[in-house]
Amino acid sequence: MKVLIFGDSICAGSNVPDGGPGDAWPNLLPAMIPGLEILNRSVGGRPTSAVADFETELWDAGKLDAVVLALGGNDSRDFSGAAVENAVRNIGRMVAMCVAAKVSRVVVVGPYNMNVAHWQAGDDVTRPKRVANLVAIDAAYKVMCAQKGIEYISMYGVVPEDAMIADGVHPDSEGNEPIARHFAHAWAKH
Repeated sequence: MKVLIFGDSICAGSNVPDGGPGDAWPNLLPAMIPGLEILNRSVGGRPTSAVADFETELWDAGKLDAVVLALGGNDSRDFSGAAVENAVRNIGRMVAMCVAAKVSRVVVVGPYNMNVAHWQAGDDVTRPKRVANLVAIDAAYKVMCAQKGIEYISMYGVVPEDAMIADGVHPDSEGNEPIARHFAHAWAKH
């Protein structure tokens, strides 16, 4: 089964404190889900507004059995009041592209929790706003996916806080394992 994963730094493994891209949770999946061929097209810092990049990756990938959209964490930095609306609209556009490409399985993965105690000093003002955005994006994705009849996997609360002590955001290699297990469990249920 050929699966395109389109995500951010946590999917890319670009900031694993004690490892590298091979330790990112998407790269752990083939050992947990036999027969999975992963095309991990994730990039650090990617927001949901990367719709044009997604379209390119979708068409360049050729015939796909599934697409996993794992974005939203970077959108939580938008404190304009439009973070949730923009993220849902952008993910919705990507889902529509998958439908047009006749991808049989589309899975949206929600944003991960963070360890706010380990963010950089001086972030006291933005921490509660960012956490509120993460929680709101998670809830909005769940509703959108239910309305569109596609799979949703919430990741909020899955990452152990002690796995994110380097910067409060990126899990270490051990912290990627529960993400992969949670995804594999949800994947098997559908």
